[in-house]
Amino acid sequence: MSKKWIAAALSAAALLGLWGCSNEPDTMVYVENVGEITGYGSIAVNDKFAGVVVSEQVTEIQRDTSRQVSKLYVSEGQDVNQGDVLFEYDSEALQLELEKQELELERLQQTSSTLQSQITKLTNEQKKASKEDQLSYDIEISSKQAEKNENDYNIKVKQKEINQTKTTLANAEILSPIAGRIVSISESGMDEYGNPKAYISIQKTGSYRVKGTINEMNLGTITEGTAMRITSRQDPEQMWTGVVTLVDLESTIQDSSSMYYGVYPSDEMTSTSKYPFYVELDSAEGLMLGQHVYLEVNNGEIGTGEGLWLPEYYICYEEAPEEETPRAYVWADNGKERLEKRYVTLGAYDELSMAYEILDGLTVDDYIAFPDETCVEGASATRDYSKVTPATDGTGEEFAEPDLENGGLPVEDGAWQEELQPGDVAGEDVSIPAGEDIPEPTLGTPAFPSSGSGTASDGNMGATNAASSGNLGG
Repeated sequence: MSKKWIAAALSAAALLGLWGCSNEPDTMVYVENVGEITGYGSIAVNDKFAGVVVSEQVTEIQRDTSRQVSKLYVSEGQDVNQGDVLFEYDSEALQLELEKQELELERLQQTSSTLQSQITKLTNEQKKASKEDQLSYDIEISSKQAEKNENDYNIKVKQKEINQTKTTLANAEILSPIAGRIVSISESGMDEYGNPKAYISIQKTGSYRVKGTINEMNLGTITEGTAMRITSRQDPEQMWTGVVTLVDLESTIQDSSSMYYGVYPSDEMTSTSKYPFYVELDSAEGLMLGQHVYLEVNNGEIGTGEGLWLPEYYICYEEAPEEETPRAYVWADNGKERLEKRYVTLGAYDELSMAYEILDGLTVDDYIAFPDETCVEGASATRDYSKVTPATDGTGEEFAEPDLENGGLPVEDGAWQEELQPGDVAGEDVSIPAGEDIPEPTLGTPAFPSSGSGTASDGNMGATNAASSGNLGG
């Protein structure tokens, strides 16, 4: 295994340990998303991504802003059938408007009738008039005819208004044009950024695709045309296949969470961008709208999902009698921004990636902290690194930040080692003789050989020294 790789991992792990946990009441402990750590959506042990089943077609229902909605019959997340009533407009005001229009039409019709009678009378009188009066009759008849023509035009316009009002009144109930799920209802008609938004958006049922998110650092892994394998979160035996049809580089999501094997401040220079991508399925049989799944590149292998592979330095072990297997646990956010001891079931161990398969106890939606002897149940947890209170060395002095480019751990004089070997302890140079393999970590023992002491309950990675001596969390 590459010594530089181990050194980098240890450096970042130590940084997390030094800055991550403290038992002081006002100290905020940094927690990371398990999905990010394990590679479901970011770079880590596996190129896997979290995904959700969405509809290929979204129908938007606009609202007539000149009318008032009297009743809304649906809510977000509700499934509807074609023809179901979504909402209803206020009909009382519209009925009054119709009655007013009909009265106006009646008045126009009476005016037209009166004008026609006047024209007929003038025409009859003209026949009996002298030649000197003919011109005056022609002028008066023409004036009345023009007035009647305008009135007849207004009758046609008013009749159209009445027909439209009757149609609108008959359609006071707005029906769903498709079967699907209500994904959003916007009373204001605007989204959170002030852009116009449909009153109701409906995702069509039965026309599915899978939406995933890719980090800019592994953007090249997924391109349009990439074959993908999709597995169920609940049952890894369920599998679907498909092809990436779109990587939406126009829709950017800023991500200021930690980088793999390291934690950096949240600013524009260190935050990363994520992009959604969409997979068209060969078959959607057995999938449900909104179902959460895993995605990975399909290299022609036939198999099931590989579960969560968590780097071993996140795992702690309780003391146990020699005849019993120590219980493994992690420090997890309990959902209320407090740390708790979360027991996990371990599966296989991967030497190359130094990670254990997590069979039970964690999901990609959980958040965990790097284990340190000062992590205690009930400690405050935060996902915002800017709120983390740096750990101190016991004298009130904060630990210096390491130079990650050179890779190293702090030593007593404040300098930084350029490279660590497996088993190194701050201030010491402990290396493995040439030709000897790095020993495999075992349950209940530190993950790397050390020259100091440590117990399984510490969850340590090396010697148990004071933090100021550059310990690795033991």
